[in-house]
Amino acid sequence: MSVIVFELYKLNLNAVIYTVDCVEENVKNGALKKRSMHQEQFLFKS
Repeated sequence: MSVIVFELYKLNLNAVIYTVDCVEENVKNGALKKRSMHQEQFLFKS
Protein backbone atom coordinates (compact mmCIF):
# COMPACT_ATOMS: atom_id res chain seq x y z
CA MET A 1 0.00 0.00 0.00
CA SER A 2 2.68 2.48 1.02
CA VAL A 3 4.56 1.77 -2.23
CA ILE A 4 1.57 2.90 -4.29
CA VAL A 5 1.23 6.05 -2.19
CA PHE A 6 4.93 6.78 -2.66
CA GLU A 7 4.68 6.33 -6.44
CA LEU A 8 1.71 8.70 -6.56
CA TYR A 9 3.66 11.18 -4.44
CA LYS A 10 6.60 11.01 -6.86
CA LEU A 11 4.22 11.56 -9.80
CA ASN A 12 2.73 14.58 -8.06
CA LEU A 13 6.17 15.96 -7.30
CA ASN A 14 7.19 15.59 -10.95
CA ALA A 15 3.98 17.31 -12.06
CA VAL A 16 4.64 20.23 -9.71
CA ILE A 17 8.25 20.58 -10.89
CA TYR A 18 7.09 20.41 -14.52
CA THR A 19 4.44 23.07 -13.89
CA VAL A 20 6.95 25.38 -12.23
CA ASP A 21 9.33 24.92 -15.17
CA CYS A 22 6.54 25.79 -17.60
CA VAL A 23 5.61 28.89 -15.62
CA GLU A 24 9.25 30.00 -15.54
CA GLU A 25 9.53 29.49 -19.30
CA ASN A 26 6.35 31.50 -19.89
CA VAL A 27 7.61 34.31 -17.67
CA LYS A 28 10.95 34.36 -19.51
CA ASN A 29 9.25 34.31 -22.90
CA GLY A 30 6.83 37.02 -21.81
CA ALA A 31 9.69 39.19 -20.58
CA LEU A 32 11.59 38.66 -23.83
CA LYS A 33 8.49 39.55 -25.88
CA LYS A 34 7.94 42.72 -23.83
CA ARG A 35 11.59 43.68 -24.18
CA SER A 36 11.57 43.18 -27.96
CA MET A 37 8.32 45.16 -28.22
CA HIS A 38 9.90 48.05 -26.31
CA GLN A 39 12.92 47.93 -28.62
CA GLU A 40 10.67 47.97 -31.68
CA GLN A 41 8.75 50.98 -30.32
CA PHE A 42 12.03 52.75 -29.56
CA LEU A 43 13.34 52.08 -33.07
CA PHE A 44 10.04 53.17 -34.55
CA LYS A 45 10.14 56.48 -32.62
CA SER A 46 13.72 57.27 -33.63
